Amino acid sequence: MRLYIGTYSEPVLFGTGEVFRGHGEGLYACDFDGGSLQIRHILKLGNPSFFALRPEKGKIYAVNEMKEFQGAYGGGVTEISLQPDGFMKAEASCPAGGTDPCHAALSPDGALLSVANYADGSVTFFPLDPAGRISGSGTRFQHTGKGPDAARQQGPHTHSVLFDGRGHAWAVDLGADTLFGYDIRSGSAVPDDSITLRVAPGSGPRAGVFSGKGDRLYLMHEIACAVSCWEVPESGILRELRTVSLLPGEKADGVTGAALQLSPDGKYLYASVRGLNTLSVLALDPDGIPRPVQSVSVCGKTPRHFAVSPDGGFLLAGNQDSDSISVFRRMPDGTLQFSRTLPFPTPVCLRFAP
Repeated sequence: MRLYIGTYSEPVLFGTGEVFRGHGEGLYACDFDGGSLQIRHILKLGNPSFFALRPEKGKIYAVNEMKEFQGAYGGGVTEISLQPDGFMKAEASCPAGGTDPCHAALSPDGALLSVANYADGSVTFFPLDPAGRISGSGTRFQHTGKGPDAARQQGPHTHSVLFDGRGHAWAVDLGADTLFGYDIRSGSAVPDDSITLRVAPGSGPRAGVFSGKGDRLYLMHEIACAVSCWEVPESGILRELRTVSLLPGEKADGVTGAALQLSPDGKYLYASVRGLNTLSVLALDPDGIPRPVQSVSVCGKTPRHFAVSPDGGFLLAGNQDSDSISVFRRMPDGTLQFSRTLPFPTPVCLRFAP
């Protein structure tokens, strides 16, 4: 199975004030056989910490999480071509429109690429041509707002963008406790305040995923370290159904939620927790409501991101601060069974090719 891994290759100043020095070289193409990783190719890039994968067009779109890129203030985004043997080539790079871009996503129709710029709380939407090439400088939107956490929410911090498949997008802003709504039905992004969603103050929304039917949205709240479930109507505002804590007890300093993904069969959610260094398994009932069923150690430090294999048989967690990837077997009941850790330099984003 082909697995792509983004890393930190240059120092980066996190929102917590920490200067982190990664050990990676750029973007890696690897083969995973169930027990080991074989590196096929390394594309040397500056901090490709997150990327969107589009194998049907032979493309990867990687952010360059930096405060200065190619001599100009702000981060960047790099368009990469893929070859069947794993070889990658940087085709074009351009400014991301903001500082420390940390997330990239594609609209369902492939017409737009979104880039979330964490440090300045903005989002940029880039048009893509039919071949998947970035075809313009992008349109940038600046968010405003702040939250009650003085250390983490002094201003807006856009962490990701979610597309619902119905012509809408939401920019998930950790600093403003808000999902800023956009209408993308015209092929470009237009702010839509009618679907903008305010979440619990101080919860710090970070990432999310829609159910297969699109009628449920699951949100990871980084600061609160919790997962919320929302009903998604055909039109209008989303409605919260339940919030589930990922903590065994009281919140502790340095414990934060990170990644959230849905299993290929749509029956389970997986969530990573930094500080505790665990993976949580949540089963979904027939109405899509999550219920915690397992919390398991990653046997590493800072599980920033993870990937479930396309066949649903494995989960690989990237441990950013311990230079390792944890391999879990996924059981028929959705629970995880630890298998081994593999050495890998500063893994930040992991994605299997479908």
